[in-house]
Formats: sequence, structure tokens, C-alpha cells
Amino acid sequence: MLLQLEDIEKSFYLRDGRLARNVLKNLNLRVNSGESAAIIGPSGSGKTTLLNLIALIDTPDKGNVLFSDENLKGLSGRKLDEYRNQSIGIVFQLHHLLPQLSLLENVLLPTLGSGVQKADSQKRAKELLERVGIWDQRNQKPGELSGGECQRAAVVRALINQPRLLLADEPTGALDEENADKLANLLLEVHKEQGTALIMVTHSTELASRMEHKYILRNGQLVENE
Repeated sequence: MLLQLEDIEKSFYLRDGRLARNVLKNLNLRVNSGESAAIIGPSGSGKTTLLNLIALIDTPDKGNVLFSDENLKGLSGRKLDEYRNQSIGIVFQLHHLLPQLSLLENVLLPTLGSGVQKADSQKRAKELLERVGIWDQRNQKPGELSGGECQRAAVVRALINQPRLLLADEPTGALDEENADKLANLLLEVHKEQGTALIMVTHSTELASRMEHKYILRNGQLVENE
């Protein structure tokens, strides 16, 4: 088992300490190495919150997040950095590219301190950027690129360290139909070629249908939709 969520609960509170709302309630999920899963649900149902808990950007109020049978509760410092940098790749709704860096520099940022040879990282960056059609823009900065080009670069950045688990939060939402299809194809191709587990939050029923498992986040829990 690569990823296991056990009885996850997450709530948000007002400044005065009063409960605003329960988002996740006794949520459970199992994902094996190489599996793909789509998570769908209405806006505000907690889909992004769920991904943030898996990525340890946030912590659950109750429950456990296990990765390769290791409980990640309390993980901090260097081990937390290694988990985020080496084991998972994250594609956010917004690309979060650093404006002062070129596209190529942004893509290579996660490889710093990873132990991978610079030449190998640059070779992989070139291959991935060519696959998404933005190698020629490698020396441009995010402010000189379209939103779609930035989002494709963000996907390449998430893939650069060959993560065991890829989390994608509406990765095609900012793209036109043609580029959205190309990006979805890349994610699924890498998932199959490298055995990378893929969890994708999406509003696209067509994209969700291409995953092995499809879950609906409803009333704080995941229900698998056959």
C-alpha cells in the first residue's frame, strides 16, 4: 500500500474559536503504487483540503496519513522536506512559478539538493518540456508566458524528481481544450510509464473517467463511484 488515510477529520474554526464547519469526517482512502484516482465533488466540499493533508501542507485534526506504511504524523524538518521533494509531486490550481526565475530554472528548482546529477536533471527537464511543447520558451520568465504555458511548466516541475505519488488539483482548469487534453495525456502517460500513483481533483467528468478509480467527496467522506 503506497498511501493510506485512516479516519481523517478536518474542521475549520472562526477566530473566536467557534466551529465554522466540518470539512472531512472519518474519511478513508487507500491507493496502491501505480494506481490512478479521480476525486470529484462540488466546490467547497474539501477536495483541495484533502490534497493538502496528503502533501502535509496541512495536518488533520484526527486520523493518520500513512505513506509506504510509515505514519507521517509529526513528520518535520528534513524528513518532511524529503517527503515533499522526493516522494510526491504537486500540481496546484495556480502554477506558483517564481517570477524572478526562467521557466527552466523553475522546473529545475526541486532538483536542488536532491542528489541527482545536474546533467541528468537537465536532460529530463528537456524531455518533459518538449513533450508539453514549451521547450522553446525555457529562458522566458513567467510574466512573459501565457497562463497555459505556466501551468504546463508547473506540471513538469512536479514530475522532475520522478515522484512515487503525483497530486494534481484541477491541473487543466486554466487551459483551452487542446492544451488540456495534451496535459492530461502527459499525466496519464507518465503515470503508466513510471508506475507513478496519481490522485487528481477535477471537475471534468471526461478526465475522471480515464482514471482507474473515481471518488465523490460528499458530506466529508469519499464514496467510490463505479
